[in-house]
Amino acid sequence: MTDRFAIDSHKLVYHPQRVAQFLDAGDDWERFKRVYPIYVEIAPIGACNHRCTFCAVDYIGYNPVRLELDVAKRLLADMGRLGVKSVMFAGEGEPMLHKEIDQMVLAAAAAGIDTSLTTNATVISEAFV
Repeated sequence: MTDRFAIDSHKLVYHPQRVAQFLDAGDDWERFKRVYPIYVEIAPIGACNHRCTFCAVDYIGYNPVRLELDVAKRLLADMGRLGVKSVMFAGEGEPMLHKEIDQMVLAAAAAGIDTSLTTNATVISEAFV
């Protein structure tokens, strides 16, 4: 069976220029700081509607810090311009609890960034249906 989406494969093989840029930078910080990530994880909110004992959020507490939409839009546009290829909305909470998560996903798409969500899916909004 072929994994046509290469979900379990190492993705760096698809980004040889970025790998070469990383390797060429070596110990030169000025060159290295211009090598941007291929993938970024964003935590849109620190709240969660579950209390799973295996979750890291249980250990760090449930601080409902919320990423502002205008900040997310600006950062996603910059990330797209700098070559970030994918973003996962996850992190320290349930991303679907952020009331503007659908707009963040749309902003990522507008920036040319693929998205994924790590979610318990119990509060999916109508915007995702």
